Amino acid sequence: MLIYLIMTHACNLNCLHCYAASVNGDRESVRKPEVLPIEAVEAFIEVLKQTDAYREEQGKFAFIFHGGEPLLVGEDRIIQVCEAIKKKVPCHGKFEFQLQTNLTLVKDSTVDLIENYFDGFVGTSFDPGIRQLGGSYLKFKFIWERNVRFLVERGVHITVNVTLAGETGRCIKRFHSIVTYLKSLGINNIHIERFLLQGRGVLHKDRLYVSDDDYFIFMHTLLDWYMDYLIRWYRKGSKKEEALFINPLDQMLYLAKFNKGASCFAGDCMGNTLALDCNGDVYSCPAFVFSGKEFSFGNVFRDSAEDIFFNPKRLQSITEQVFSGCEGCDYSHLCHRGCPRQPLTVANRVICQRFFEKLVNYSEKYGHIIKRLLEDNL
Repeated sequence: MLIYLIMTHACNLNCLHCYAASVNGDRESVRKPEVLPIEAVEAFIEVLKQTDAYREEQGKFAFIFHGGEPLLVGEDRIIQVCEAIKKKVPCHGKFEFQLQTNLTLVKDSTVDLIENYFDGFVGTSFDPGIRQLGGSYLKFKFIWERNVRFLVERGVHITVNVTLAGETGRCIKRFHSIVTYLKSLGINNIHIERFLLQGRGVLHKDRLYVSDDDYFIFMHTLLDWYMDYLIRWYRKGSKKEEALFINPLDQMLYLAKFNKGASCFAGDCMGNTLALDCNGDVYSCPAFVFSGKEFSFGNVFRDSAEDIFFNPKRLQSITEQVFSGCEGCDYSHLCHRGCPRQPLTVANRVICQRFFEKLVNYSEKYGHIIKRLLEDNL
């Protein structure tokens, strides 16, 4: 079960596509950010103890430190939250910690933080032109690249999120150039995600929005390119340290043969993902946190676990997502119309059907390659 801890809404960047609130880049909010209270985390753990993920032997929680920019709250606060969770969940095999940060606030002690609490792994994001620090992409890129090199040299493993916005979501050559750049920095784990039309992204819709038809055209091309890459990687000897992981495409290729979708691309979130906001409100994921209080399922300071998990809004959203899909489509179980915050609205259904048809064919024909790629994660 994925648990997003929204450490703060504040962020020191002002990215053009950000789905979060307008506090991003605001000097006062960056200087004195609202911080997720330890008490909210402790109360949330008590709520989570009522879930199957806690009670079942194989159940596990992945606590993702998110924001905003989580490092704005200070490394000491992040450590305090980690220790509070470890105290509340004494069986350490039941949880892991993940950190998602823009990597502009890295210092020497950050390496120790990542190694001691996040198993040497960290997540970040890179989007050419639209990630900005003080209104400047070049300023952001300089600091980000410097800190990436610093962390990689010290053995930290980095996963980079890339948003399919603007040309990045339309032009495969643009995406290839990003992959090449990231690999030159020693990064071989890439996570792709759709552009959400909310927050600051609304202001830049004309430049950044990619229609769902164009999105599937791009994904079809990317799928062919990635499968061709994996075949060549496998034939060369399939050394794991040389492999390029593009998530969730790799997961989609693996799960398709089991008739399952993967991650946000299949709306596979409503029943196994939760987000805790700074004020104790509970949501289904960070996208809904920044969409409005009306999407909250309850509050850990006010509501019981039963009230939160059996909140009619939560139950309705789970039910709707399970049965969501285009009428008559053979691949609804792999898609469910994607992210429930921004469901897919494809004008030409043939485009997305061809994508999923090819996905299934690749999954069946090259399952041995996909299994080799993901064997350590299965």
